Amino acid sequence: MFDWDRFEAELCDALVTEVADLQWRAVALIDPCSDEAGVITAPYLGPSAESESMVDDWAPEALMDALTAEACSGRIEHWDAVLTRYEDALVRICHRAGERLGVPVYLIDYERYEETLRRCLTPAQVEELFPEVVAAEAERVRLAGLAPAEQITYYASRLGRFDGPINSEEAENALRGFGSAAIPALLPLLSRHDRAWYAARLLAEVGVADPLVLEALSTAVAKSERDSPAQLWPCRALARLGRLDLVLALESRLSRQALAVAVAAPFTSFRDSDVHPIPLNYQPLEDFLIRYPEAAPDVAEELAPGRSYCAIAPSEVGEAVRGVGSPHVVVRKHAVIVLGEPDLGREAGERVIPVLRAAAQSDPDSEVRRLADLSVQWWQRR
Repeated sequence: MFDWDRFEAELCDALVTEVADLQWRAVALIDPCSDEAGVITAPYLGPSAESESMVDDWAPEALMDALTAEACSGRIEHWDAVLTRYEDALVRICHRAGERLGVPVYLIDYERYEETLRRCLTPAQVEELFPEVVAAEAERVRLAGLAPAEQITYYASRLGRFDGPINSEEAENALRGFGSAAIPALLPLLSRHDRAWYAARLLAEVGVADPLVLEALSTAVAKSERDSPAQLWPCRALARLGRLDLVLALESRLSRQALAVAVAAPFTSFRDSDVHPIPLNYQPLEDFLIRYPEAAPDVAEELAPGRSYCAIAPSEVGEAVRGVGSPHVVVRKHAVIVLGEPDLGREAGERVIPVLRAAAQSDPDSEVRRLADLSVQWWQRR
């Protein structure tokens, strides 16, 4: 059984030893790394997250190897549980090392940035070291007191902005949360070159394909500079709203790349942000490849393995299984990859694993066979 108390104590000792003589006013533990291929590393150390004076070889190798071995000793659920416990241990190490060093020590977790800082530091330390965090919290309180329409106007004004207390990413999340109420604030931005792609992406994510939205996106495609973000993102948005036909109707104004970007959009990870994603359906892609065979290389590039694919729901397994038998290699590659997700559940696995094994053995394309075999391995780890 893994000795977490010993791990925590020895890692804390190593941290204190490493930085004791560096005279840093604070210590940041930055970006602990892990991947499901089976490697866990210690975070970098620095006097701040932005510092160029980073230390990356401070943790005892044997200690991190033991942690990795423990994480890899079970299935994926065990891996996830070990990573959660590892982060909790790092937070406790921050407290213990801070007491011994007499300076603030904190963990930077970019996925839960402010929450993790609050776990590691006192309110006074947060205010001293991260005044922008305090300012953002105060601004959120102020915004919460405004009427929804005023909040939407404010958040729309922050798109593309990374100065001030509320940055573009937070504004996008807020606007997505307002749903259809945000549409009137987004439509005018489609005519602004520097904001059009934000607006198009959010309109796709909100997922309301009403006539005003479709007309505005089609106009943006027609009037924007060829192959600019202001044109490509409305193309993606129309396809993700289930209206690839409107993109194809503007074929004469579009490059082959733009057509490929549009037809591939519903199959990429951008779909995962959609409030109401359209169900997985390979038929429009297959029809496109028949109609535009010369665009096949561009589509293959857009959907090349290694690009981020959409995550599918259990209700979409049937269409993905159908895709494994598609005559188009690009469809088969996508299908065998998205089916390699054990989170689809045991019932799906009983249907999926035999299909993937058959593809791994007999698909005419060697890359499809390789990808299908990898997906089988992911299911076996679960």
